[in-house]
Amino acid sequence: MLHVDSLSRGPVEAPQDTMNSLLEERFEVCVVCDLAEQVMVLQRGDEELRELQTILEKPESDRTKEEKARAKGYNVREGRLVREIEEDGNVKFKFVLPKCMRKAVVVQSHDLMGHFALEKTVSKIQESFWFPRMRNYVRKHISQCFECIYNKVPAGRREGLLHPIPPGKRPFEVVHMDHIGPFVPSKKRNQYLLVFIDNLTRFARLIATRDTSTKHVLRALEEFVLERGLPRTVISDRGSCFTSRAFAEFCTARCIRHVLNSTRHPQANGLVERVNRTVLPVIATSMSDPKQRDWDEKLSKAERDINNAVNKTSGKTPFEMLYGYQPEFHSTALRRIVGSDEAQWENPEELRTRVRQRIIAEQEKSKAAYDRRHFPARLYDVGDIVFMTKAPEQTGKPTKAQRDNSAEFCSETESDVLSSEGSDDDDSVDGPEDLAAASEWCPIDVSNPAAPPRSPFSQTPGITEAAPDTEDAVAWF
Repeated sequence: MLHVDSLSRGPVEAPQDTMNSLLEERFEVCVVCDLAEQVMVLQRGDEELRELQTILEKPESDRTKEEKARAKGYNVREGRLVREIEEDGNVKFKFVLPKCMRKAVVVQSHDLMGHFALEKTVSKIQESFWFPRMRNYVRKHISQCFECIYNKVPAGRREGLLHPIPPGKRPFEVVHMDHIGPFVPSKKRNQYLLVFIDNLTRFARLIATRDTSTKHVLRALEEFVLERGLPRTVISDRGSCFTSRAFAEFCTARCIRHVLNSTRHPQANGLVERVNRTVLPVIATSMSDPKQRDWDEKLSKAERDINNAVNKTSGKTPFEMLYGYQPEFHSTALRRIVGSDEAQWENPEELRTRVRQRIIAEQEKSKAAYDRRHFPARLYDVGDIVFMTKAPEQTGKPTKAQRDNSAEFCSETESDVLSSEGSDDDDSVDGPEDLAAASEWCPIDVSNPAAPPRSPFSQTPGITEAAPDTEDAVAWF
């Protein structure tokens, strides 16, 4: 048997060297059977809870005044520390959670049970457990839950206070502009309508264009300037025609301040948006062609009707605020029969002064009402991760289950930003491309506990226009 060595044979053990005997000599095995046993073991590993149990094990007569106050409301049942909670007139006992178990229990009650809001999550935890400042702990967890922020819309007070755009001191000092369309191509091949609104008199100018290119916008703006003079400020959205280099050069050469409102925030240019809602039905009801190809032929009449309708804020018509009298047309000629022969004229300067004061007073009321439902915008640091609300993607399929937010990063400054989607216009200006309103943001970083948390449920929409160039607009890329 010289060819056989010890390595080719299994070891021979003594009969008494069993696995159980080896474990008994070297290890102490603790088997945790259920959650209650896990709580008991981990409570003993928590220094604070272990000290509390030590106090409760003392006779009450041997406890100091501080120990009695500390142990009030606690008890030990079957070796486990519990909290006495009164519910519906009955005293119930809840396990006191050690710090190392709190995160797991909150994840189990929130992340794995429907991602419900604060109250339902806390109620689920309180069925069996208790720990101090539970509500604040759960609130912080929910504010950092990616799934909740991705799929839910914030509720309660929104970020961003209202900054009304003050009216100009003269007509056409501040002009709002925007596109409406596309319409059915007209006989002149026009498909869009460019709207100009004076924010003092509310006087509207409607110009039909073939498309939304910079060329046609500048042509319409030149026509407007020839009629009404150069405005000092022009407010528009961030369409490629308004962010192009040619449009910027046009404004710079004529000393026009161009203000771009924040992305996906029409309230920032609310004046022209409200006029757009008025223009569309006026044009639609004036068309006679069944194919709707004569819409641009009715613009003069639509413009006349809009400018001779009484404005609710000013109590006057835009035409009257501009010229000081109310014009007469065929439908209003009957006023001569019942009216006096005195000229119905008022000094436009005095009229506009009163109207301007009235507009400012109404803006102050709107700001007070708006700010009651909002709080000042947070101040973000470079590198903060935030979520921004996005519009549903039109894929031809139902959009109910689409995520409502997308992750973004704050840039170094509010002016040094780039669009995440870029521009289709190769002639776009380098530099600022998109600003997002503070109400569209939901922060992930909650290192500042003083900042009010956002509860992700339903939103309260804004009701009035907001300045597009204020501190409550945040740069994003």
